[in-house]
Amino acid sequence: MENTQEIKTQVLERVPPGDRWKPVGRTDMVFESLTDGLEWCYQETGCRDYHLAAFDGKVYSVDQVEVAPKPPQKFSLYGE
Repeated sequence: MENTQEIKTQVLERVPPGDRWKPVGRTDMVFESLTDGLEWCYQETGCRDYHLAAFDGKVYSVDQVEVAPKPPQKFSLYGE
């Protein structure tokens, strides 16, 4: 059984007015639509899964990361 965890990283934020978006931490580019912003993110990172927090005006990339399984618990009560 594969054990994975979702990691969300903010990649875009909305720039009012309208449907304009900019990459997080950048002021040199603004996209005229969400589609343009998502295409840019895909070209930069290759990520294909995104989470849109519409009310907050934020877009997050979603990556699946493998998590190592927990080792079995050991007991010393019986000297084993």
